[in-house]
Amino acid sequence: MDVFQEYKPLRNKIRLLARDDALRVIWAYSQYLQIDEFQIQADIEAAKEYLADDFPQRWIAEWDLEVLAKEIILNANAQASRGRTLRNWKTLSETVNALKALENSIYSKYGSEKNVLIEVIRIAHRQFVWQGNPPNSTTTMRYYKIFSCDGINQVCLDRLRSSPVLAG
Repeated sequence: MDVFQEYKPLRNKIRLLARDDALRVIWAYSQYLQIDEFQIQADIEAAKEYLADDFPQRWIAEWDLEVLAKEIILNANAQASRGRTLRNWKTLSETVNALKALENSIYSKYGSEKNVLIEVIRIAHRQFVWQGNPPNSTTTMRYYKIFSCDGINQVCLDRLRSSPVLAG
C-alpha cells in the first residue's frame, strides 16, 4: 500500500478550499462542541440532525476537526476553487468522511484487526486530550505566548500570509 496515493484524494479536496474560510468554520464547530449555548453563525450551514443531537461528536468530533485544521493549514489555498466551502454541510461532511476513510484504510492495512488493544490506544490518543483538557485560561495564555513570539509569528505570516496574534 502506498499511503501517499491514498492520501492524495483528501489533499486534493482540501486544496479546493479557502484557508481562512475553512479555519473559521472549524473554529465555529469547535466552539459549538465545547461551549454551551454557542450558536453556529447563520452563514454556516449545519444539518438540523447534527444541531439537535445530544451527542454531536458522533457526527464530527473535536479530534476530527483538529486533524482537519492541520490539513487545511498545510494544503488549502488563499482562494476557494469551484466555490468549495466548509460552510456547506455537504462539503464539510464529505471532507470529514474522507479523512475518516483514509484513517480507517491505513489502519486496516497496517493495524491488527485481531488486536483490539491497538484500536483502543489509537482512539485514546486522539480523544483523551480533548476529553480531559477543555479550553481554559491557562491553555489560552500558553498558546498566546507561543504564537506571539516573533519567530513563530513570522512562520505564520510566511506560511499562512496572516498573523495569529491580534494587533493591539
